[in-house]
Amino acid sequence: MIIVRRGNVRLRVHEQDKQYYKDQGYDILDDKGKVIEKALPKDTGQLTKMYLEARAEVDKYKQQLDDLKKEIKKLKKKD
Repeated sequence: MIIVRRGNVRLRVHEQDKQYYKDQGYDILDDKGKVIEKALPKDTGQLTKMYLEARAEVDKYKQQLDDLKKEIKKLKKKD
């Protein structure tokens, strides 16, 4: 038996049903209640939030890349 959780709902289900519950948006928990497998969210609000967070992180790394490229050009000019 494994423990699955979505929101406030926790269920103890058979191991063979794990993928079904994960597909339904349930996280898989260990015996201590720690999430060991995160399910993909089903509602658009959570998906939008995840997208915006990922997009912000990508933009941050693009800015860092641009800054590093500029710094490399400056260092090459000094030589």
